[in-house]
Amino acid sequence: DGAVWAYLQEWGAHPADVTGHLSSIQQPALVLTGDSDAIVPLADSERLANTLPNAEYVVLPACGHVPQEECPARFMDAVEEWLQQFVQNAY
Repeated sequence: DGAVWAYLQEWGAHPADVTGHLSSIQQPALVLTGDSDAIVPLADSERLANTLPNAEYVVLPACGHVPQEECPARFMDAVEEWLQQFVQNAY
């Protein structure tokens, strides 16, 4: 939203470019997005997932920018499935 961005800029919020550091993050990551996200394009989420060395990319159908609120059951299923791999590997 242009108004929100203008407000943030007025108060000195300047985005930091950390893209050059993403490939050095070794921790597992879940990049989860909705296919109807009007704020962050799917291509940006996919690029993030491809840049992080240990990322899993999940796209939830018929969800927007806030999938935990728009489709909470599918969001929780995806997160639980992703977390399950760490529980299984811990034993």
